[in-house]
Amino acid sequence: MYNPRSLVVPIFLVAGCASTAQPAGQGTNAPDATAAAPADPNAPKPRSTLAVRGADPIKGRKLVPKEKPRDPSWTPPPVQPLPTFAVADLYPSMAAPGSLVEIRGGGFSKGVQVEGPGGAWEVVEVGIGRIVARVPSGAKAGPLAVVRGKQRVTSPTPFVPLSPDTTFGRPVERLDRGLAARVFVIDEGTRELPSFDDVGDPVGTIHLAGVDVPSGAFAGFDHRGAARNTFFALHATGGLNVTQEGEVELCVESDDGAQLYVEQNLVVDNDGVHEAKTACELVYLEPGLYKVDLLYFQADGPVALRLSWKREGGEAEAIPVDALFRPEP
Repeated sequence: MYNPRSLVVPIFLVAGCASTAQPAGQGTNAPDATAAAPADPNAPKPRSTLAVRGADPIKGRKLVPKEKPRDPSWTPPPVQPLPTFAVADLYPSMAAPGSLVEIRGGGFSKGVQVEGPGGAWEVVEVGIGRIVARVPSGAKAGPLAVVRGKQRVTSPTPFVPLSPDTTFGRPVERLDRGLAARVFVIDEGTRELPSFDDVGDPVGTIHLAGVDVPSGAFAGFDHRGAARNTFFALHATGGLNVTQEGEVELCVESDDGAQLYVEQNLVVDNDGVHEAKTACELVYLEPGLYKVDLLYFQADGPVALRLSWKREGGEAEAIPVDALFRPEP
């Protein structure tokens, strides 16, 4: 697992252009730093920037996508099924009642049933390697079982229900739009984003159908039989689909700390323990699908996490879910 926040990404600007805001703790005239060697080949790498568009200066940092913009009708490719009747994993493994959950495995066929500790789940869709089921109102924490005739297989990881509220528990109706967030339990007393290489395995996954969590109390999630609403962290990944070229102000509101990486470049830094506050950066984006990493941690007190943008000629708004694409399984 790579750790985006562990790298310092140098920014190269053409003379005469506005300077880019430095990460917290660095002066505006600090010399360029060289990124440390990544822990794995998928770690974020420095990417130079351009600062001219014809003869006009670009105020925002220019970022370059690796993929062309995605068609609005895009759907994920078929899941490669397991060769035997089995459950490989759940996505997401944490969700509120009414949400859709994808059960991946193999040997599934029409007529299969899904059961959890709280009773039967509604089966919405069935493929050879994929079942989509809806979380019932009485769902409880524990493994899910898929029943085919007299055969029964269970998920290797448990499902964890979330309280249906405006924080992380909004019901999820589409699993192909939004960001996939792994959830980690972190040390009590943490005051800044942790190194995600050192926090151990995730305790579950949450699907963020848009990132618009207002400041408020979080009921928490079940962890070892108790509600956990403090000292946890999220690493959300996915794609930001941009269809029109231009300057965009990207903003992250968080309580506590958060950072936004775009194409492995740290763009917005809102780290630290604080009440809900917003940090913004201006960038220049060509049409394309941009890889994004959103890091967040909660110490204690209220939670807040909002990802918004203001495009040229437009108003500031939460980035719509249709512009966010979940990473392919």
